[in-house]
This record gives sequence, structure tokens and C-alpha cells, in this order.
Amino acid sequence: MSWSSVSPYNNPFARYIFPLIILSLYSGFILKVPERFPYPWMVITGITAILAVTAYLINKGRSFRPELYLLSSVFLCLGTVINMVGKPWLPWAYIPVAAIIAVVFNLRVIPLSFVLITILNRGIPYRWERAEAAVFYASLLILPFVISGFLSAERKKKEGFQRDLDRIKAEAHGLDMHGDRALGSFIDERHLSHLVSSTLELDSELTEIVELVGISTSSDFSGYFFYEGDSLVLKASSGRSYPKNRIPIGESYLSLIVKGRIPVLLSGLKGRPFNLGYDNTSEISCFLGVPVLDSGLIYGVLAIDSLRDNAFGDREKDVLNLFGRQIIQAHKRASIHSQIDSSAMGFKALYEATSELSSAELRFSDITEKIVSIAAEIAQPCCVVLFLVKGNGLEVASKVGLDIKDKEYTADGTLLEWIISNRQSLTFSDMAEKDRKIFPFKVKDMKSFLGLPLTYEDEVIGILTVLSQQAGAFRYQQSHLLGILTNHAAIALANARLHLEVKRIAITDGLTGLFNHRHFQECLQQEFERLGRFSEPLSLMLLDIDHFKKVNDTYGHPAGDAVLKGIAQILRATLRAVDIPARYGGEEFAAILIGTDSSGAKNMAERLRKTVEKTVFPVDGRPLKVTMSIGISSYPSDARKKEELIEKADQAMYHAKKSGRNHSYLWSEISRES
Repeated sequence: MSWSSVSPYNNPFARYIFPLIILSLYSGFILKVPERFPYPWMVITGITAILAVTAYLINKGRSFRPELYLLSSVFLCLGTVINMVGKPWLPWAYIPVAAIIAVVFNLRVIPLSFVLITILNRGIPYRWERAEAAVFYASLLILPFVISGFLSAERKKKEGFQRDLDRIKAEAHGLDMHGDRALGSFIDERHLSHLVSSTLELDSELTEIVELVGISTSSDFSGYFFYEGDSLVLKASSGRSYPKNRIPIGESYLSLIVKGRIPVLLSGLKGRPFNLGYDNTSEISCFLGVPVLDSGLIYGVLAIDSLRDNAFGDREKDVLNLFGRQIIQAHKRASIHSQIDSSAMGFKALYEATSELSSAELRFSDITEKIVSIAAEIAQPCCVVLFLVKGNGLEVASKVGLDIKDKEYTADGTLLEWIISNRQSLTFSDMAEKDRKIFPFKVKDMKSFLGLPLTYEDEVIGILTVLSQQAGAFRYQQSHLLGILTNHAAIALANARLHLEVKRIAITDGLTGLFNHRHFQECLQQEFERLGRFSEPLSLMLLDIDHFKKVNDTYGHPAGDAVLKGIAQILRATLRAVDIPARYGGEEFAAILIGTDSSGAKNMAERLRKTVEKTVFPVDGRPLKVTMSIGISSYPSDARKKEELIEKADQAMYHAKKSGRNHSYLWSEISRES
């Protein structure tokens, strides 16, 4: 039987006969056929479920019919088990199953679930009391809506976070109108006709971006395909390597992304014929590609694939779009650099300076100091102050030539407020003639003033102010060069902020906000390298939530997630600032205790254990308590290698669980016992 033979779109059996089979089975259930022929019934319902699952996997998202088949067969199989076991409490298992299905699919399945379960309950070999039945059906209707509301709130938090990330754009839209006119004034038109969009610096930056894509999405391959003419060229890749041959625009999925300007997500590819455009290996199971677009102009395709099925989803799509904006920025930066490199000698200094600014280490302090030093060089002799906008206030980020005591000010009542509100530059040849104060502090003996906003996406993120003791000090060329500088400065600052945010996402666990397992291992390795130079103790705690599976099974996974978040908050609140907490995996946590011996680590573990034991986690209005088992090992008393330290802490934690749970043990304690 082919993959498509069970599709509701291609086969009369799946379109007409399959629904009749399901209706017949539900009728037989009401007539108590399973009680008379249990084993044949199980075989028939099992085959029906397999066909329904196959139809759903093939046609997922294209119609409600595959969901209907799958839903009906799942409840039918569950009803068969409940009927055969015959326990009065077993029908309550319908409720968590219905809630999970409502979360996985959509709220529209809740009424259908209610109808199907009502039908199946008519076939049970016993009858409920009226009150018990009322509670059952009320729970069946209400619980899926409650869980959906909780997930909706979490989704809104994520969307708010995404909006914040979007505001930190990795790309700006090139030079503004002033910058373009300045370039037109100073650059030879013959040089502008031949711009180079790809340089060694661009290739290096694209490689770094693609490698970060691979790390952030846990993909087996990540690649950026540059759209050039009527073909795609692999510019950078991570994971598997391919020759950088041209890929003609044709019938592949890469071509579909380019022609349709749409993302493509494919899963379940293993063993099926497909044409990605760059690799047709039968081992690939999941593929995601997004177009790299800027104002309708396509630069190329950013693609990832995995050997695991269902490896990618909306989170990975958001990550690819985020890095796509960085790729656009890299192309624009390379284009701007090429223009400057071919310009008149008057732009040489600015080109060199902005190149350094673009290749800075993406730290705010480095970037702000570089911006101020470049501005001072362009407009010398002068004084320069760079302000960053912080809510309703201003922060002095860097300065040259002025003695400013405070770091934070308000812009209220100053002309800096006007620059922020209007997003326009402001120039005065003689500051003494202005009756409204320019700065929120006193400035002596200054006559000329130039204030330029640093903007991206129509938002002012800072103000570059340049002052001189001479009247009319700033020439037209200097003003335009400083305008171009502020465009580069805004890009660099936004890029630095985004880079820090992306790094934070790559090293933290998405649910708890703690460091993830990979970064925990890196931190522990760094600490051991440091201990090779300094003699001080170090302890490691491994913490495991007791009976966590029972929490998920009883209350549902949202309740389990709430417990994990609560434990993470307790770790942050209890540990010291120098300690390093992490989510080790599943329901396990870890903490590196810097400069702490076994005695201090034991005290910390007991404090954590007792805090967790006393904490009440509210779940659906009901109190929930959990306990933790903790294992501890210390350097150098227990171990002198990283792997040995982890192994002994793990053994101590296992001993704590084996000893009745809700205990903390040092490795030295269990080694003495043995």
C-alpha cells in the first residue's frame, strides 16, 4: 500500500468506506460487541487506529477530516481498554486524553470529543450516579478550555518577547536621505556603478551567522543560499559540506521558497521521494527554509535540515527569520564598505573607522567609545557626548572633552527632547542666541552645536552631540559625514544588542531561563581550567525532583512545567550571584558552587531542599508540593577531574533517591557507608 493510498484525497476507501467503518464500530460498542468478542474487536480497532494515524501524518494541516479519523480511533481504542478492564474509575482517563488532544489540535475538537465520549460511555458495563456523571462531563468540557487559556497566556508572553527582539533589528535600511546625498556629493559616479556585494569579510560573517543558526536550532545542516541571477549559490554552511555549485531555479523546495517568497517546513521525509535542491539523501527527515527578504527584495534562502522527524517548528522559523535579518545587514554592510572603498579620499578615514566599528567585539562600551572617537576625529577640534535613550531619560554612554559628573539625566525641557520627538538633527552656529537650554546640564564656553539622532525602525536609540568653542564651526561635509556615522552607529548598537540576545537564547533553557546543559558543561570545564591556576575548593550539586513523572501523569504537563519554573526561581533566589545554576535535563538541575567546600555545599543543599519542600505550587487552583533529592561532590576532596566530579555527584544523588528521596548526600558520606 503506497503512502497516498490511505489519503482522504486520493482513495474512495478513505473518503467513504473508512467513515462507515468508524460509525459501525461505534454502533457495535453501544451494542456491547466488545464484551462478546474481545480479541477480534481489539484487532479491528487496532487496524483502524493505524490507518487513521497514517492518514493524519500524510494530510496533517490540510483538512479537518484526518483529525476526525484520528480522534475517533483514539477514543475508540481507549474505550475498548476501559470496557475490557471494567473498573468504575477508568472512564476518568478520557478527561486528560481529551485535554491533551485539545492542546495538540484545536479547541474545535472539544465538542467532538464530548460527543464521542458520551457515545462510548453508553457501552460501559456499569452506570454512574447522577452527581458523578455531572462532575465527569463538566470536567470534560472545562479542563481543555482551562489548559488552552494557560497556553494562550504563555504564547502571548512569547509574542511579547518576539516583539522586543524585532525592535532590536539586526538590519537597518541603509543610509538615510542625508547620507545618500552625502555619498552623491563625494563619490565618483563611475565607482558607484560597480559595487562589490561579496567580500572576504562578508563570507566570514555569513559563516559565523550560519554556524550560530546550527547551534540555536540543533540542526544537522544549516546553509545560506545566495540568490544570484537565475540560480542559488551556497555561500556558507555548517554540518554536512557540499560543493558551492550553482543550483538552478526549478522545481525544488529551495526554488519554491525563492519564487513564492514563503517559508517551507517539511517533516516525515525519510524514505520518501523529495527534491530539496541541494541534497536528496533518504536520511533527511525534517527540512525548514525561509526566504531572506528586505522590502520585497530577496537575497537568498536560509535553510536547515535534520535527520530527526518533527525537529523544527515555529520557534526555529522565528530563529531563522531573526538570523535572516543579520544576513541582510551583512550584505548591506559589505555594500556600504565597497562604496566607501571606491570613494574620494575624503571618505577614507570614515571608511576605516566604520570598518573597525562593524568588526568590533559587539560590546556596548567598545562601540560607544569608538563612535565618540570617530566623531571627534571628523569634527576636530570639538567635544563629543553620546547619549543613549533609556525610557524617558538619557544615559551618558561616552564622552570626549567635557567633564560631566552624572551619568543619567532627563531630557525634559531641553532641545535634546525635541531631537528625540522629531527624529531630526539640530544645528546651531551660536548657542548663546538660544533661549531654550540644549543640555540638561551646564556647558561653558561652547558656541557651535550639532545634535544627530541615532535611529532604526523610526525609533531614536541615542543622540550624538558635537560641540565647539568656535562659532559656525561645522561645515557641510562634516555634518554629512557625521550623519553617515550615526547610521553606522545605530546599526552597530542594534546589532550588539541583538547579538547579546541571541547568545543568551543559545545558552539558556527556554522553559526555566537557567543555563542549558551544554553551557553548564562549558562553565564547569572553564572552572576546572581556572582551578589549575588557583587553589580553591569547588562543589557540584545535582538535584532531581522526586516522582516528577507522577506530577505530569496526574496534573498534566503544564503543571509539570509550572513546577520546573518554580524550582528554577528557588535556585536563583537561594544560590549566590557567583554560583552557576543550570537545567541539567528533564527534571534534573545542577549548580556549580564557586569557592565552596563540601561542608558549605551541604548547608546550601539542605537550604534548597527544605525551601522546595515547604513551597506550594498552585496548579489549577489546587496546592501541589514536591521534594528533591540532591547529590554533592567537591573538588579537590572527592575528585580532581570534571567527569569524575559529575559522576560522583550523580552517584550521591542516586543514593539520596534510593534512601527514600527528599535527602541530600555528600559523596564522602556514601563512600564512608560503603
